[in-house]
Amino acid sequence: MHYRLSDYETALSYLKQSLRIARETGDRSGEGATLAKIGQVHFIIGDYDKALDYLQKSLRIQRELGNRAEEGSALNSISQIHKALGDYEKALDFLQKSLLVTREVGNRSGECAVLNNIGMIHKTRGEYEKALDFLQRSLKIRREIFDRSGEAPTLNNIGLIFLSRGDDEKAFNYLEQSLSIQRDLGSRTGESTALNNIGQLFLARGDYEKALEYLKQSLKITKDIGYRSGMIATLNNMGHIALKKNDKRKALRYWSDAWNLAMASKDASGIFNTGWSMGDLYARGGIKKKHVYF
Repeated sequence: MHYRLSDYETALSYLKQSLRIARETGDRSGEGATLAKIGQVHFIIGDYDKALDYLQKSLRIQRELGNRAEEGSALNSISQIHKALGDYEKALDFLQKSLLVTREVGNRSGECAVLNNIGMIHKTRGEYEKALDFLQRSLKIRREIFDRSGEAPTLNNIGLIFLSRGDDEKAFNYLEQSLSIQRDLGSRTGESTALNNIGQLFLARGDYEKALEYLKQSLKITKDIGYRSGMIATLNNMGHIALKKNDKRKALRYWSDAWNLAMASKDASGIFNTGWSMGDLYARGGIKKKHVYF
């Protein structure tokens, strides 16, 4: 329950107690499942080294037990860490293995998650048609099996594809659908992500006040729940708004905060985006060095 409500500190406390009991009682299946959950929480809060360690331990146990469904899930989760670290080839390798397993065991929900994640790697590479194909396949299955918790992030990701292609109307439609479902489900992480992405849409339109309104809502949630990768993305976008409004010092403060968080969690995408933004500002002579906020 605490995991679903995005109370990650409390979730970790209970999960570690559960892990201790599983080990004391020799419950290998419970140990593997709990290790995976702990890894997923560390991934969400941006601690990728710990996340990878827990998930690799979980994967070893699932393979020892012959638990193919959980093996597929662990492979998928590990792929997302490699994606966050910027190693897309390794991420795709894990996703292809996961897709094979989920289809073999008939895990349709797991198959959706993998299709979604493959789509997002293609998006990152700018391969929007491929990305859209995988995401729409994922959405179709999500709706067939009435998986609303999975439908919401897939809708969000399709919205991002249309945003990248400059189709604001379709993007807003998908993002609003995602936001509505996330709020219905009480997913604070998902809600903050949807708010951030709608903020990006208004930023692209040049409606900076509206963009800031959504981004401030997103930032508050990410700080409340300790969602570091969400904070990084939102702060980065707020920096761009400040720059558009010609407040270069404020832009640098936002980007510096995002950079420090990204460096602490080794978030490759966050490091690249904020580093590029700050580097570009200095390269254009936009600000003097004495205003650095590291």
